[in-house]
Amino acid sequence: MVDNVLLRPNVLLVFGFMAPCRIPLFSELAARFPFEVWVLADVRRFREWSEEVPEGAFQYRMMPNVRIPTGSQDYQVVINYSLPLALARHRHDAVISVGWDTPAAVYTALHARITRTPFVLWAGSTAGEPSWRRTLGRPITRSVVRTADAWVAYGSRSKEYLVALGADADRVFCAYNAVDTTRFAAAGRMADVERKAFRDKLGVGDAP
Repeated sequence: MVDNVLLRPNVLLVFGFMAPCRIPLFSELAARFPFEVWVLADVRRFREWSEEVPEGAFQYRMMPNVRIPTGSQDYQVVINYSLPLALARHRHDAVISVGWDTPAAVYTALHARITRTPFVLWAGSTAGEPSWRRTLGRPITRSVVRTADAWVAYGSRSKEYLVALGADADRVFCAYNAVDTTRFAAAGRMADVERKAFRDKLGVGDAP
């Protein structure tokens, strides 16, 4: 009988930046199959983020980069100059890439096409976000979208936009962006005494 370990895919995720909300998701994926994350940029100096990836949670590496300023703190062109060689040296059974607005995302799609590596595109853009960058980059965006073998959308609007760009609707899967509702619901519950004190503080008493 073939060892189940040999049947598990070796998956690479090329991700823009390590947001704390993604760490539990990536840890769960790493527990299910060989999973590695290549992070394109460190944005913690622009965000109030201090959480680090727990040791051993999953494999990840920060890719070297050069940033080209555009006059906006929220948007810089990030060049990950070592990515082509890294992709050539490390073969994976599947590659997931997020978005299409970075040189790294475009190159990852091209690499997947050339090497015939199964490619999954994870995207959250919708049709209701017009900009001059989007208009100019639409031909490239369509090419990246149509390169993918499957797609992951943030929600139904993102799915509609992917389909409009050429994705196969039957292979677009929604992974909704949401907080851990169970955790926050539990943390938000108040004991009767706490609830009464809080309502009294607001001046509503027993009013409905």
